[in-house]
Amino acid sequence: MKNSKISWKKENISVMINGITVFATVFWWSKEYYIEICEPFSVKLAGAKMMYAVPCKFVFRDADKSSEVALFDECVQKIKKYFQKNCKIAIN
Repeated sequence: MKNSKISWKKENISVMINGITVFATVFWWSKEYYIEICEPFSVKLAGAKMMYAVPCKFVFRDADKSSEVALFDECVQKIKKYFQKNCKIAIN
């Protein structure tokens, strides 16, 4: 999945879900990202890929331009959705 010529970035995040802290790492470059949950257990969540022809890129926070797509909020929602669907943790 990883191309050795692409400069992947990573950012650690934590999400509190009903008193349980979920630690995850987001790996991304300008056209693709995915999420690896580290705690309370290990799982890899699919992110998204953007076509090369699309004049946009992923950024982690604060999309300053209309051609940037911020990932942080999307990643938090994906983690919460995963736990809601696959774990016995109720999401408020």
